[in-house]
Amino acid sequence: MKNPIIIAGLVAIVALAAIAFALSASGNDDEPRAQDPTQPTAGPETPIPSEPPFTVTPADPGANPQLPPDRVAEAAPIDALDVRIAESFPPQYFLNVQAGLPSGCAQQFRHDVERDDDVITVMVLNSFPAGTDNVCTAIYGIYELNIALGSDFEPGVTYTVAVNGQETTFTAQ
Repeated sequence: MKNPIIIAGLVAIVALAAIAFALSASGNDDEPRAQDPTQPTAGPETPIPSEPPFTVTPADPGANPQLPPDRVAEAAPIDALDVRIAESFPPQYFLNVQAGLPSGCAQQFRHDVERDDDVITVMVLNSFPAGTDNVCTAIYGIYELNIALGSDFEPGVTYTVAVNGQETTFTAQ
């Protein structure tokens, strides 16, 4: 007759192996997952699970949104700038901006673009509750803007893009 301790041990090992297999099959990190667009991100693919979800409505450059009377506008902190060139003819230029929401009360508001020869100035604004007695969570969120700069650039000329005090340059193709 077989030893009951050995049989119980084998049953336990088989059960643990089955549980480990089931857990590894359900948590496969190799498969891409759809990212929730309402989750703030630290980068293009890095979710920040500790921050609560928030809704960001992209600023419409053709619109002139008005602030409600209980909010004020303030320049957004800029975390990153990058000019990208679309492979088209003529080349199209886009400004990628990562802007910050410095508290839970901050909301993306609008952006404005002005061009003076070889200098492009962009103002990115957030809105905050008016007054000084507001209690806001200390959560730093990030949102991304992709702003079309157009195609009217002379090849070989270096252009400066200034966004809320941060600058970058690019040379037109």
